[in-house]
Amino acid sequence: MPFEEEVAQTLRDTGEQFSHGNITELVSAGFADGRKRRRRRNAAVAGGSAALALIAVGGALTPALLKSDPAAQGHTQAAASSSHAPVGDAQRSKQMLAALEGLLPQGKITQAQGRWSMGAGGRTDIAPLAALVYDEGRGASQIEVSLAKASPSQITLPSCPNNPTYVPNDVCHVTRLPGGAWLWVDQGYEYPSKGTGTKAWAGTLTRADGSQVSVYEWNAAAEKGSPVTRATPPLSADQMKAVVQSPVWDPLLKAMPAPKAWPKSGGTSTSPTGAAIFKVLDSLLPHGVTGINKNGQDGYAEEQLKDGHHGVGLIGVNVQQWNPVSDKATLADLYAGATVLPDGTKVAVHQTGGEKGGSGVVEWIVDVLHPNGLRVAAMEFNEARQGENADRTLPVLSLVQLKALVTSPEWESLG
Repeated sequence: MPFEEEVAQTLRDTGEQFSHGNITELVSAGFADGRKRRRRRNAAVAGGSAALALIAVGGALTPALLKSDPAAQGHTQAAASSSHAPVGDAQRSKQMLAALEGLLPQGKITQAQGRWSMGAGGRTDIAPLAALVYDEGRGASQIEVSLAKASPSQITLPSCPNNPTYVPNDVCHVTRLPGGAWLWVDQGYEYPSKGTGTKAWAGTLTRADGSQVSVYEWNAAAEKGSPVTRATPPLSADQMKAVVQSPVWDPLLKAMPAPKAWPKSGGTSTSPTGAAIFKVLDSLLPHGVTGINKNGQDGYAEEQLKDGHHGVGLIGVNVQQWNPVSDKATLADLYAGATVLPDGTKVAVHQTGGEKGGSGVVEWIVDVLHPNGLRVAAMEFNEARQGENADRTLPVLSLVQLKALVTSPEWESLG
C-alpha cells in the first residue's frame, strides 16, 4: 500500500473521531481486525483503549541483540548523529531508512523506502515511516518502522485484546518501563479474527512525553496480497523491543514538530463506556436471544448472539455524540437518502455480503441519527467472528428486529 494511502487509512481507522462517515468503516473499525489495524498504523492518535495486560519488566534492551557487526553499529550511529543537522524531508527520509537498516541483522534488503512527510501544507503532514523487504536467508519479510508524536494528554496506549475469542492465538503484553514509558509487543495475525494466514508482529514504545516508535513485521513480502514466505516474521520479541528502544530514533523524534491540540470536530465528544452500551444492548435483545463473549471499549461493544438454534451470530454497536449544529453539513452528507421518522430521527439501512470475506456471510447495518446528534450504528453478521465462514443462514436478529433495537429510545440515555 502506498505511504499516502497508509496515512489516509490511519485517519479512517481512528476510532473516536469518525470524521469519515462510511458506515462500514465506522462499525467495522470496532471489530478485532479494525482494532488491530488502528494500533499498528498510528497508536499515538488511536481512539479508544482496551484493558492492558501488564507484566514485570527488567532493564532496557540494546541494539546488541540485533547485530554485533561494528561496521553496522557505526552505520546506525552515523544515521543518528547526522540527523542533528538542519535538513529537508528528503534527507530525513533517508535517515529514517538508514536507521532501520542499521538495526537489522545481516541480510538482503530490497524495496526500501523512507518517508518523512506527506508533503507541504501543515504539521499533520508529518508521518515518518521506513519500510523494506528483508531476507536473512529464511524467506522475505516486510518490516516497517513509524514514528508518532502527541502530547501526554492525547496519547492512547496500544492495548491487548480483552477477549481472546475475537483474537485467537495472539500473544500480547504491555509493560511499564522505568521512567514512565510503556512497551507493547503483539505477535498475532494480519487478520486476527481468523487466527491463521499472514502473521503480523508489532512492538511499540510509548514514551512519557507522548512520542512513539513502532515496528511492524510480517512473514510475507507484503502486508496484504502476498503469499506467506516463512514460518514467522524474522525479528523475535526481544529484537523488536531493541529496535523501538534504540537511541537512533531520538534525534528524529526531536526533529518532529511539537504536537498541537486536536481541533474540536464531529464525533470527538466523550463516548459511553462499553459496559454502558452493553447494558442497553442486552436489555433490548428479544426473548430467547442471549449475548456471549462480550468485548467492549469506550464508544463500542460487540458480542456473539445465540437464539437456541444452530450457529451463532455477531453484533457490534457504536455510540457517538455529534453536534447537530457544527456538524450539520457532514451529517447531511452521511444521511442523504435516509428514512426520516416523525420525530426527526434518521435511519439508514444497508444489506451486503461480509466485508472481510467468508463463505455465505450476510452483513446487515442500521445507522441511526437522533435529532440531538446521538448516533447509534449497529452491524450484524451470521458468523461468529469477522472473516470466517457463515455459522448460520441468516443473522440471529431479523432486519426488523435489528431496526427496532437500534431505533429504541433507550439509547438516548447514553447521549
